[in-house]
Amino acid sequence: VNKLEAKWKPVTRLQKGITHKFIQGVVAIAKKIRCNPDSLMCIINSESAFKAAQPTGLMGFVKSTRADVLGITDGTMERTSPEGQLKWMEKLLIESKKLALGKGWQNKDLSDGLLYSIVFVPGYVKDALNDKNQILVSADSSNKTKRKYYNNKINRCLDKENKGYITINDMTQRIRDKSAETTIAKYHLA
Repeated sequence: VNKLEAKWKPVTRLQKGITHKFIQGVVAIAKKIRCNPDSLMCIINSESAFKAAQPTGLMGFVKSTRADVLGITDGTMERTSPEGQLKWMEKLLIESKKLALGKGWQNKDLSDGLLYSIVFVPGYVKDALNDKNQILVSADSSNKTKRKYYNNKINRCLDKENKGYITINDMTQRIRDKSAETTIAKYHLA
């Protein structure tokens, strides 16, 4: 916990509510879902820049996820502290991991790319794992929703090589990029 907190303190110090207790909560969730806690922090940084008081919260929960999976209404995220959002993060990550990995999900470790993929498009991870290129969404998919996810201008940045699709490896790269930003910020903000 202390190493993780030391790494992220320069990035999060300007954000209200990112406390030692919050970092402990992230570490506990990471342990429960079997992922790297630093990678989980990278996803939070990527999705919200640690700004909790926004409609999508810290993890970028879209409206349908907030309502269908988490059972919360509009405005709830904006009024909830980072520590208060931890319970929803844990629930979403567990449900997404179950959906993506199926039977035996509890005993499987999440790589960085797989972790971000279950946050990004949990319903399409199983298909990607069965695809030799591990494509999550693409511009020319026969699935209208996969095309929509790819064509969303916020998501297009994940396809850095303009391949026309986003893979699990692209999600790994996003975590690496955010981790590098954190290291840079540590030296510029400290």
